[in-house]
Amino acid sequence: MTHEYRLTVVTCVSCESKVKTSILSINNIFDVEISKDKNYIIITMDKIIAT
Repeated sequence: MTHEYRLTVVTCVSCESKVKTSILSINNIFDVEISKDKNYIIITMDKIIAT
């Protein structure tokens, strides 16, 4: 399952990498695509993550 979110707080490539690494460390998430230039993040996961 894939979810796309608007992202406005990431302003540099280093931040992109840190956010991606952090999200990928969460169980059941297996892909993250992030773009500071286009202001989005797409997260692909096996199941919905409880918050």
